[in-house]
Amino acid sequence: MALPILDPDNPCRYLEVRGRVVERTEAGAEASIDALSQRCVGKPYPWRNASEERVLFGMEPEHVTTKGRAPS
Repeated sequence: MALPILDPDNPCRYLEVRGRVVERTEAGAEASIDALSQRCVGKPYPWRNASEERVLFGMEPEHVTTKGRAPS
C-alpha cells in the first residue's frame, strides 16, 4: 500500500508512506467518511450510493520518502 501526501501550497513537496496492509474492516467506515465530509463540505457525506462498499485499511509502515522543504 502507498499513501502519497502532497503539499497543496508547494507541488514539489510531498511525503509518501509505503507498507503492508495489516487490517481491513468495514466497521466505522461510514462514520469515517461522514466525519471527513463534515470537515470538508460541512455536512455528512451526501453522495452515497447503495452499491458502494466502504472499507478502512490499517497499514504497517515500511518505507517513508520525502521531498522538498517547508517554506522559511
